Amino acid sequence: MTLANYPIWRRRRAIWLTVAVAMFVGACGPRLRIVVAPDVPPEHLWSPPLVYPRALRQAGREGTVVLVGAVDATGRIVRGSVRVLRSSNVAFEAPAIAMLYGSRFRPAREDGRPVEALVQMPVNFEIQGDGTVTSADSAAADSVFAQARLLVREGRIPAAMNAFSRAQTLDSRVAEVGAFWQPLCWYGSLWGYPNEVMSACDRLVSLAPNRIDYRDARGVARTLAWNLEGAIADFEVVAERTLSERQRTDRLAWIADLRRGRNPLTPEVVRDLRSRGSL
Repeated sequence: MTLANYPIWRRRRAIWLTVAVAMFVGACGPRLRIVVAPDVPPEHLWSPPLVYPRALRQAGREGTVVLVGAVDATGRIVRGSVRVLRSSNVAFEAPAIAMLYGSRFRPAREDGRPVEALVQMPVNFEIQGDGTVTSADSAAADSVFAQARLLVREGRIPAAMNAFSRAQTLDSRVAEVGAFWQPLCWYGSLWGYPNEVMSACDRLVSLAPNRIDYRDARGVARTLAWNLEGAIADFEVVAERTLSERQRTDRLAWIADLRRGRNPLTPEVVRDLRSRGSL
């Protein structure tokens, strides 16, 4: 199961894109201002695992769904914007759409600023071998995951996100544990990509809502994304449950700053958190 990394814009498609823009503006409302042919097109960073319909997997059915959607200026797919351009089987469409909505992109740029633009994505449903995850797949996934962790610690976030996505493709089971999502959430936000890794942070907390290190990681990401209420909620859990008096004192101070509308994660604090790793 792979998300094909096909070229997403061609200026010679300007006529088709103009029609598509009209369709999306009509469907999504006047707030959506799509740039037809931006200077820099959206860049796919990563996607969550693709869910293969069980009945089709058991029947050995493969196929492709070609989607088009609007990427906003933060790199997320605009809700309600995804359309199916072509589909080999209607049963593949819902999981393909779900994966596209969970995907993250580097937003398109026009005159040096991020803008909303369309992206076209073919999503391939493929069965490897006998339809099961083999030990070779798992070993390859572990190897790619190790590479991803190294990249994300070094701050090479787009490359790291691609590596995390490849690891999931090789073996979706690696994404079933918090150790997969935590480095992406923690280091991704501390290296300046809090919005891009937020879905990883949410997935991390969903696996174990009361784990303070998971809530702490998302709290940091939410702070850097300026989601003050969300950050306060996460840090309150950390302060209540931690056995470390230093951590409790720090988080209570952060909460106080956030309630005053101040960001406690100064560049100096961010550098310190990066050097110490996830708490």
